[in-house]
Amino acid sequence: MNFREFYLPIEKMIEKCLTLYFSQSKIRTYISERPHERTLLLHRGKVGGGKKGIGKNAFLEWYGKAPVKVYYDDIKDSDDAILVADLSASNVAGQVADFVHAVAMFKYKVQQDEICSLPNDELKEKLPVSGKKPKKVAIETTTFARNPFVVEYVKRRASGVCQLCENSAPFLDTAGRPYLECHHILWLSEGGEDSADNAVALCPNCHAKMHILKMSSDISKLLSETKKNM
Repeated sequence: MNFREFYLPIEKMIEKCLTLYFSQSKIRTYISERPHERTLLLHRGKVGGGKKGIGKNAFLEWYGKAPVKVYYDDIKDSDDAILVADLSASNVAGQVADFVHAVAMFKYKVQQDEICSLPNDELKEKLPVSGKKPKKVAIETTTFARNPFVVEYVKRRASGVCQLCENSAPFLDTAGRPYLECHHILWLSEGGEDSADNAVALCPNCHAKMHILKMSSDISKLLSETKKNM
C-alpha cells in the first residue's frame, strides 16, 4: 500500500498524546484509521513547541523523508504528516523508537547550533559553577544484534586501512590489532542488510563523518570497496 496519499474520515481520526519521553520531551502524535485498512501512527512534525528554529519545515528538511499527505473526507482540507509506524507491523516498537530518537537528535542539533553561535563572553556565562554534577536521565533504546562474522570479515578485508580516507588505523587495540569500526553503508535502522556487501571498516573519524554528513560521494566510494575480496 502506498501511504503517500489516503483519505481519512475526520470522525475516524483519534488525537492522542502518547506517553513517549526522550530528553524530557513529549512527542505530539495522532493515529489515523480507515475501515479494512492498516492503522498508521502519524506525527504532525511540530517538535519544538513553537520555539524558533525547531519548526515543522526545519524538522522535515533535516529528517529527509517525504511527508504523507492526509485528506479529510468531510472538509476540503489536507495536512502533511510524518509516517512514524504501521501499527500492524511486527517491528512497530522499533519504528516508534527510531522516530523518537530522530526527534531527540534533531533537537540536540538545534541546541548545538545555538551554542556554537554564542560569542565567547555569553558562552562563558553559561558555564556551570565549579563542582556541578550532571543530572541522570533514564533512556530506553533499541539496537540491532550485529553478526560478529560480518564485523570480523570486513575488518580483515580492510587490512588495517580505513576504506574511506585510506589511512592506516589510528592505533592498535588491546589485542594488538589495528582499530577500525564496522559501518553499514545503508544503515540497519533504514532497512540495510547486515552483510559484507553492505559493510566496510572505517577509522573512528570517518565513521563519525558518515553518520553526520552521509555524503553521496562517500557512499559511492564505500559501495565500490565492498566489491573487493579479502
